[in-house]
Amino acid sequence: MPTYTYQAVDSQGNFLSGTVEAENRDAAAAMVLGRNLRLVRLDERGGSKGFSFGFGGRVKLASLVVFSRQFATMYNAGIRIVQCLEVLERQTNDAVLKKTLAQVRQDVLQGLTLNEAMAKHPKVFDPLFVNMVRAGETGGILDKVLERLAAYKEAQQALYSEIRKAMTYPVVVITLSMIVTAVLVMFVLPKFQTIFVEMGIGDKLPAPTKMLFAVSELSRRYWYAIPVIILGALAAARAYGSTERGRYNLDLLKLKLPVLGPLVQKIAISRFARTFATLQAAGVPMLRSMEIVAATAGNSVIARAVDSAKENVREGKSLAAPLEASGWFPSLVTQMISVGEDTGQLSDMLSKVSDFYDREVDTAIKSLTSLIEPVMIAFMGVLIGCIAVSVISPIFALQRELLRR
Repeated sequence: MPTYTYQAVDSQGNFLSGTVEAENRDAAAAMVLGRNLRLVRLDERGGSKGFSFGFGGRVKLASLVVFSRQFATMYNAGIRIVQCLEVLERQTNDAVLKKTLAQVRQDVLQGLTLNEAMAKHPKVFDPLFVNMVRAGETGGILDKVLERLAAYKEAQQALYSEIRKAMTYPVVVITLSMIVTAVLVMFVLPKFQTIFVEMGIGDKLPAPTKMLFAVSELSRRYWYAIPVIILGALAAARAYGSTERGRYNLDLLKLKLPVLGPLVQKIAISRFARTFATLQAAGVPMLRSMEIVAATAGNSVIARAVDSAKENVREGKSLAAPLEASGWFPSLVTQMISVGEDTGQLSDMLSKVSDFYDREVDTAIKSLTSLIEPVMIAFMGVLIGCIAVSVISPIFALQRELLRR
């Protein structure tokens, strides 16, 4: 019997997810609705991507930042939520956000709360956004919550921007290296091979040169297989990464990589701390905050560590101890969390942790960028140099033999 994963909203406006076993999609939807839940998304596990009750596209981070800032300003000025949504819908240039806001406005007019209406569009408003809006509506601090969301999204955008900048140079160099190598192998090497055969030394070439010519010949003969192999490998990696075990193993590999591993860990901890701090500052309950943090961690290893700590917190015990026991949270982080728990200022301590690790990530990215440049240049030089030496060395060997005669 197929298993379906669902996302739904309960009568209190909580954003929930889970799994059900049913004969077909309609039966699965009926089971979820029978639990007095409002269905948002339903997917068949291991099957197709399913269908969503929201729009299919995603919204740029920058658009969400502007939306949150403007919404907070208008709401703080006393403008009603429906009017705010109408103005923001007209002003935004993001097509996906415009369509989504139109639907959210209609749902609010029909009696849904803002967080319930947003929960129907999980690709635009993630669980963090929905639950913070719910806390803001409940506590009467929606404008402050929206400002916090904007600040959170801005920090997230700045981090992604730094990572993209750091990745641009190596991607360009690797791409150029592949193009140059392909040109040499497909067009230049065959000409040298023809020359060596005409000179009668085709059988006397050194082993590295013979191997290079063999690769060149295979590449020219079966060139169509190269993109098939590359795309097949990428598809296999993606399929493996889409499974729970595969995702965990790949995330664990990222954390254990030399040089890159510590950077990945710092990024994950920064995201964990900032998300947790934002939720706690908005008044979201502790256990619900941990569920959202685990769901939005971006790394399965960190998410599993947070999930395992939930039982401790549910029993009234410390959050810091199980996080430290996981081995992925440095003592600085767990000590700050412990102090926050003892003083009742957990959100402040987590904000300080996220600020500290944001600076650490920035420093690590700059160091990595300065290291990558010479490494990439050396890599490109060695690659082209090896090809050149393999081609030129037989010519010099032939010249020495002629001189001896």
